[in-house]
Amino acid sequence: FPRSFIKKIESMLIYAGMERTSPRTYVGLVVFFSLGIGLSALFWTWYLYQKNPLITILVTILATLATIFVFYLILSLNADNRARKIEVVLPDVLQIISSNIRAGMTTENAIWSAARPEFGPLETEIKRVSADTFGGQPLTQALAQMSKRVNSTVLDRAIKLVNESLSLGGEMSRLLQEVASDIRESQTLKKEIATSTM
Repeated sequence: FPRSFIKKIESMLIYAGMERTSPRTYVGLVVFFSLGIGLSALFWTWYLYQKNPLITILVTILATLATIFVFYLILSLNADNRARKIEVVLPDVLQIISSNIRAGMTTENAIWSAARPEFGPLETEIKRVSADTFGGQPLTQALAQMSKRVNSTVLDRAIKLVNESLSLGGEMSRLLQEVASDIRESQTLKKEIATSTM
């Protein structure tokens, strides 16, 4: 497979929280299962419609393509579901970090103490950012890498604002509270639009 295709699958695996899975292994499994289902469809349709080879070929191709599509859909849905879970709890996390900074904690410690089990996948990401930061990596860089692991424009924008504030030396606590309230407002607006559309 082309390197660009493998890179795309790799980024999708990262978004889905499956970065430990090798993209080539995943693609290999997809090909293996697709060919297996395609061959079983070939034998069954040939057995049932012996007089019509055109139906056999058509069903075989459709079964193979459907299996590939299902694997792609699973990956895409996992990535979207993970991003949605993170976006839902993001305002709460930002408010906790803001409160910790106001209480006198450093930004690194404030972020680390915001990692709680109820935040689901965001807890894992916060712990990873903290580990990278305490390991010597700049906080802005660790946060930027986190936004690359989650397919969320909301998180990406929030992290860009935080990184700008860190580099310019702005009032972090106030900024985080404003970002959290903005995210909450946009989420409420989305719900209202969805309700009125229905």
